[in-house]
Amino acid sequence: MAGNLGTLPPEIIGEILDYLPPKKIHRLASISRKFNACCSRIAHRDIELHDFERVKRCCETLAFNHTAAGYVKRLSLSFADRSEVTSQFTRLLRSALQNTSNGLRSLELHGTVSSCIKRLTFPHLNHFQIDSPFNPDVALFLVSHPNLERVKVLGPLNLAIKARGSGGAYQGMSIAMPRLKDFTGPPGACPILLLPSSEALQDVELTSSGIIWNADFIESVPHTIKALGFKEFTYRQGLFDSVGRRLTGITKLTLGFSHPNQVEVVLDGLVSLLPKLEQLYHLRLTPPAVLRVDYDRMDESILDMDYAILSKITDHCETLAVCDSFSTLTWARLATSGQWLPLFPTPVGIHWWFQRTQLCTRLQRRMITHLANEEPIDSDEEDAMDEDDIFKQYQPNIHKLAKAVGFIVNRSFGLDAAPPLPRSPSPSATANSSSKHVGNSNAEGNGEGDRSTGGNGTPNVHSNASASGNGNNDSIPHGIEEDIDSSLDVDEHAGEYEQLRVPIRDFDGRVLTPYNQPPSGPGSSNVGPSHMGVSGSSREDIRREARTMALWDTFASVLGFVTLHPVPIFLANVEMFDRALPVIRTPPPVLGDEQQELLRLIMDLVWNSFIDGKSGNGGGGKSGSGGKGRKQKKAGGQTNSVADAGIDDEESEEEKERKRQVVTDDDYERKDVKEERSGIKLMNYFRNPHDMWQEKSLSLGVATDSVVVPIGQFF
Repeated sequence: MAGNLGTLPPEIIGEILDYLPPKKIHRLASISRKFNACCSRIAHRDIELHDFERVKRCCETLAFNHTAAGYVKRLSLSFADRSEVTSQFTRLLRSALQNTSNGLRSLELHGTVSSCIKRLTFPHLNHFQIDSPFNPDVALFLVSHPNLERVKVLGPLNLAIKARGSGGAYQGMSIAMPRLKDFTGPPGACPILLLPSSEALQDVELTSSGIIWNADFIESVPHTIKALGFKEFTYRQGLFDSVGRRLTGITKLTLGFSHPNQVEVVLDGLVSLLPKLEQLYHLRLTPPAVLRVDYDRMDESILDMDYAILSKITDHCETLAVCDSFSTLTWARLATSGQWLPLFPTPVGIHWWFQRTQLCTRLQRRMITHLANEEPIDSDEEDAMDEDDIFKQYQPNIHKLAKAVGFIVNRSFGLDAAPPLPRSPSPSATANSSSKHVGNSNAEGNGEGDRSTGGNGTPNVHSNASASGNGNNDSIPHGIEEDIDSSLDVDEHAGEYEQLRVPIRDFDGRVLTPYNQPPSGPGSSNVGPSHMGVSGSSREDIRREARTMALWDTFASVLGFVTLHPVPIFLANVEMFDRALPVIRTPPPVLGDEQQELLRLIMDLVWNSFIDGKSGNGGGGKSGSGGKGRKQKKAGGQTNSVADAGIDDEESEEEKERKRQVVTDDDYERKDVKEERSGIKLMNYFRNPHDMWQEKSLSLGVATDSVVVPIGQFF
């Protein structure tokens, strides 16, 4: 690669290297001097350091290596311990900053080091942040940089009331910054920086560590701003009155406070303020640390409390679409119904969603009834089984469970009962009549593959012989095709068992019809199902039929297990819940538009997070990531191969293990791309004011203390 790229100009090589991850940049730096120079330009372009020893070494490099310092575009340094900032280090930092001045675009100094920036100028600087009081050094630095676009001074105002000398900084001074867009700083700095001429200003966040008795500083904030925030404030009603009188055009409001007793004050202030903010769509409430709840300790009672507060707030501001609540969770409103939902895609959050429909208790009853009547398999026997035996043992039960769930979901969307399907001919019968079948396959497919329409116009789609295979030439072990074929007869004509027929959407918004071949790319569509075994009933057809059926059966089963929360408690006490849960004898209700919208969201999220990533069907999510023979551990200890229904190629176990152990950097990069496409796009389901969601997605996951880890990272 060096021989081919070495003839290119350094600028072109740098453009090419921009597409590589940092880990590979460091490797290429050792190829040649020319590559080292190109890689050094990229490695020093964006510097962010938090460890003091690394900060010190970086400053030494920038202070003595003028070439490397000239490459720096963004510099972010943290100084956690003030005792480490000695006079010697201050001189070193100042020299480093001086060498980066010509090319620096963004400077962030997280520490009280304002003396280092005295009399320094950065001609191209547009972003400046310092964790220091707004003192004379900071004020004079801003005077010498009038073209800054973003300014953050995270400290109190510390200027003299009156001027001391001709060039001194004081509270009555004015600093013209016509390009300023975002400002974060103490309220007392508003009259100094936020002049009426600041027409570009859009975002203002004010910081304080004490009580603000006088809200006159609001009069200095231009009324044209769109985002207003308060950090660590102790609120009084006068502040809300001033905001409602002057800043009625804001679209985003942030309220942060440091004392727990401020909750009632904030809620009362919002009741009077929100009716005046007719364009507000995003509200952020950031309480003190003592009121925040770790994600792994979140329960449904906390969600109920948040929901009650949001319902009260919505009564005073209908335009509100997104809210970061007291519990630190983000809530959003569904696009059509406007129903508030927590963006908390864990078992706790999804169960809370499900309880907002009329199907939660009904599905629980059907799931427990099925599990109570299922004969358990001894764990020792299961450990001794191979994958084919596990598939043969569990697939009929999973198929029956999926049809029990499918019946309830179909009826909830107003879909009437589908006509029974004809029996698929066995492989032996197909072989005896192959010539006749080939001659009439098109006629039979057209005659028996028609769609019927349910009560709401949704196509009722039945089984499909063409599945979403991944193109592998898997072979079915002897005996499995008979088990697959016989499993189709489990309560096939029973009144409360039928396959799921409600369409879902993949990550890109394409409609997928259950038990039918999903679209393989943008613009494609399902042209109509062909019944299992009707057109080309061969060994290959049966293999694809089994894979498709196992995939959709698993999806419908998981959908039912979502209602059993917490799952381990339900599964450990099936007989108790079988006696305790009420017996429901009424037919499933047809859900209203609001509940149907919520149920579609749940189904799409489960499919794209848990199922579609293993199907290899090209329908969004982590497409194609499910390898051959990979087992999916289901709730209740059942194991099922989601990708290919337990059907493996003839490949040695040693070869499989070798492939599992060989993991390269490229594998991790591809996994990152796949994770970005897992779940659902928020913009397709929630109100999307001003393109707030953009390409953000939501995927099922497991809660830790502060984040939700997507479930796809566990497979």
